[in-house]
Amino acid sequence: MNEDEKENKEVTEIPDEWKKMKTQIETLEKKLKEWNEEKTMELNGMN
Repeated sequence: MNEDEKENKEVTEIPDEWKKMKTQIETLEKKLKEWNEEKTMELNGMN
């Protein structure tokens, strides 16, 4: 394995911390979407 291959391998490995953050962001986005849908329904109900 030459130096370039070593560098590429290091770059492609995603730290667990980043994976956790990605999961948290996805969860937050899902929750925001749910809240947005709820608020839209509430506003539509008022009209």
